[in-house]
Amino acid sequence: MMQTDLDEWAKEFASDLGSDNARVPFDRVISRHRLRLDGFIAHGLTYATLAKAITRAGGRRPDGTPYSDKQFNSALRRAQRSARDADAPSPPPPSPASKPTPRHPPNNALRRRMDRAPQKPVVPPATPPATALHPPPSNSAFIRPTDQDRDLSDEDIRAALLRIRRADP
Repeated sequence: MMQTDLDEWAKEFASDLGSDNARVPFDRVISRHRLRLDGFIAHGLTYATLAKAITRAGGRRPDGTPYSDKQFNSALRRAQRSARDADAPSPPPPSPASKPTPRHPPNNALRRRMDRAPQKPVVPPATPPATALHPPPSNSAFIRPTDQDRDLSDEDIRAALLRIRRADP
């Protein structure tokens, strides 16, 4: 039963494509047959099966080559998308009294605001701590971990240098 339905549909599809003198665009014929194609796909037929049925019924591209399954797939997707878009409600047109406000002010207004804006001081990027650049060796138990959040005083630096000098043989 499915084969006879498919063959009858394929003959109708091929005749809708037209003759060599008057061709109907493939996408337009697909759109016209969209619901029937959706039914065939829902019953498990593949795009390759549909393309072969059209070829058997005499439907070919204008250059004489058969339609491929990929052409069927993409044309049917476009037809489904356009049908879905046509069913979607369109947004109401804007009223003439309400004019949309621009997202960004014109350049001259932006420049005026920039001139009046207080200048922020430029802060140089923070340098990474020395421990991140040169991690201490794992066997040195005499180095105490330091608190990264506090500043080192001159005394802390002198004490650290003294410990380093003592450690060198």
